Amino acid sequence: MAKKKVKQTPEYRRKTAVVQCKTVFTGETFTAIWKTRRLFKTYPRQVVIRIAKIACPAGVNTKYLNKQVVDLELLQLQELQKLEHGAAESTVFLRQIEGRDILIEYAQYPNGEIVKDQEGRILAMVFMRSFGGRKKNIGLELVRQGYARLSKPRNNNDPHYWTTETYDRKFGEAYKDAEYHRRGPLHKNKPKPKAKRLSISRQKFIVYCVLFFAFGFLLGLLTWGILLNMGILMLPALLFLV
Repeated sequence: MAKKKVKQTPEYRRKTAVVQCKTVFTGETFTAIWKTRRLFKTYPRQVVIRIAKIACPAGVNTKYLNKQVVDLELLQLQELQKLEHGAAESTVFLRQIEGRDILIEYAQYPNGEIVKDQEGRILAMVFMRSFGGRKKNIGLELVRQGYARLSKPRNNNDPHYWTTETYDRKFGEAYKDAEYHRRGPLHKNKPKPKAKRLSISRQKFIVYCVLFFAFGFLLGLLTWGILLNMGILMLPALLFLV
């Protein structure tokens, strides 16, 4: 019987580009102006980008999220939470990149096609320059602050997904940290997970205690015998008699 061939996803290459964020729609999706240069002319085009590896709560009514709205209590009103709790908070958090130049890291197949999700949005890691010239991973911060969950591929050869071992480790650690500290709207109502402790049976504990005290007693007798043979224990008595 012939073995069934497994379709392998072509290897992709990671590339970077600088784009200008135009409008933020949700905590994970925004439009940007991507300028490409050909010969001596620059061609700007508008693209829709989704932050890779995360899934933010959906359903925020974006008409309420304008630049004049800065009251967090107002953003938490029921009319802003149309479907999922935390949609407004994640969208407001991502608005910090609106109108700014950001660095994106995306994946490209050998045929030149960029990896996109099922809705045709470019999957990219988004970085913003912070103080001191350091790059801040916006998607990682969304997860660390409890504004986003982790997205997973449908299978091992999902063409609408890309990641690296380093990103898997960092995002996994950030999600566990946010969940443990109940940080953000996604985790604040969850029970705090108990820390793992080293468990030991009562019988083993009693045996260890008996062995410890027996060893200490024998060590004390041995020390006392050595000092007695050396005459050190007789010195305080001789001084008292003198």
